[in-house]
Amino acid sequence: MRERVVSVDYSTVRHWTIRFLSSLENIFRRKYKRSVGRSWRLGKTHIKVKG
Repeated sequence: MRERVVSVDYSTVRHWTIRFLSSLENIFRRKYKRSVGRSWRLGKTHIKVKG
């Protein structure tokens, strides 16, 4: 904000963050979250433990 010579108080930025973060989160989730198919398989893993 200093580059544009705008003086903004910390509480104002905090208020904007609280207000707009949930809507931004919803937009990002819809756009970037990959859909998962209905079925999936888990590969087999074997772990050897001594004792």
